[in-house]
Amino acid sequence: MDSRLVFHHQDGDLSFGIISGVYNLSPSGTLSCSVACSFSESAEFMGSPQFAMLSLAAGEGLYVGQTLEVHSQATSEDICESRPLTHLYAGEHYSPWNARLTVVAVQESSIDVHGSFVTADPNYYDERAKPTHVEFWASLKASPPTAIWRPL
Repeated sequence: MDSRLVFHHQDGDLSFGIISGVYNLSPSGTLSCSVACSFSESAEFMGSPQFAMLSLAAGEGLYVGQTLEVHSQATSEDICESRPLTHLYAGEHYSPWNARLTVVAVQESSIDVHGSFVTADPNYYDERAKPTHVEFWASLKASPPTAIWRPL
């Protein structure tokens, strides 16, 4: 699988290779995952993006076709109470919304996923700013909880 994260920005797509993808499914059925991207000279202002989905209720196991969602932006209350949330770093910190993660394949120690979310415009901060749709395709390795990127 070609692991990529693509910002479908109003000025054109900004694509980043994913260099690391990990997930953890707790015994209680809570899924957390994160991806880290490589630096792109064409979007150097975004640094090396990272994205995480934390504390998602996945049930007893992961299966092909399973979709997990987080619709709202994280609040400080969500963070304090370990509610499901998403977080993005792309030159600065963002709280994405309408996040979806769909399991495409399940192997013994990894899963392949397709994900998407919406975030604030990473390039404009004035009246030109528009919400930006982001997609990613990744192979995530089963890992201990400490391997998941948790920016907070």
